[in-house]
Amino acid sequence: MVRFRAAQGLWVAALAFTVASWCGCRSAKPPQEGITDPNVELQVRIGQAFAIALEANRTTGYQWELAEPLNAAVVKLANSEYKAPDTARVGAGGREVWTFRAVGKGKTQIVLKYVRPWEKNVPPAKTETFVVNAR
Repeated sequence: MVRFRAAQGLWVAALAFTVASWCGCRSAKPPQEGITDPNVELQVRIGQAFAIALEANRTTGYQWELAEPLNAAVVKLANSEYKAPDTARVGAGGREVWTFRAVGKGKTQIVLKYVRPWEKNVPPAKTETFVVNAR
């Protein structure tokens, strides 16, 4: 009977470890690559950093910019940077990674546009809208 309970205890511990590893732990750090799908609503905690990563090619003159002001009561911009591709190929595109922090409770949109900054009165080549829900 004692052996059965010990074996049962080990089995329960192994199961708990497996479930915990599947669930993972949420970190305050943004995902390394960032969110790329604007069709998925971002669920974040207040104080949590999160990143949005978008395909970009600086050799064309295009870059991502905020298309609308942020709702400062919900999110603030922490950083934006261009990450060059890991290739020696001339003209290859990379990614722009925009890092934000949730500062208050609420639901808001982050709208980014892909433009050449010197071209005025020209519609953006692309626009992406991400919905963020901070709790």
